[in-house]
Amino acid sequence: MSGTTNLGIPFIQAAQNQKEVTANAAFEALDASANAAISIAMGDTNITLTDAQALRAGLVTLTGSNTGVRKVTLPSKARRIAIQNSTGGALDITVGYATGATVTVGNGAIVLIQGNGTNCYGVGGAAATGWAPAWPRAS
Repeated sequence: MSGTTNLGIPFIQAAQNQKEVTANAAFEALDASANAAISIAMGDTNITLTDAQALRAGLVTLTGSNTGVRKVTLPSKARRIAIQNSTGGALDITVGYATGATVTVGNGAIVLIQGNGTNCYGVGGAAATGWAPAWPRAS
């Protein structure tokens, strides 16, 4: 294997010159996978995210104007990712793999999704869990 299973980060080879180049690329990939944000226009159609889109960003914001409930298909790799539904049309988006359990992201919601390569689970966000804070909000 020439890279990590889930993020595809290249391994440093034993006899490699300039190991710092590979190590620095790995640090950048890890940082991006947790913190980078990208925006993707759905184009009123179901979409499949590429490895680069799904694995190199911690937040994927979906835009465009949908006329029906749409599906976003993730690459078949274990991943935790936040999906934001900023599409027009007040419609939900379903997120999952080609088969298996999916998560619904309501219009205007951001949902943290944990996927294992087959099934997706909503692990955070009001739309995913129905959770609401019990403490009073500051006014």
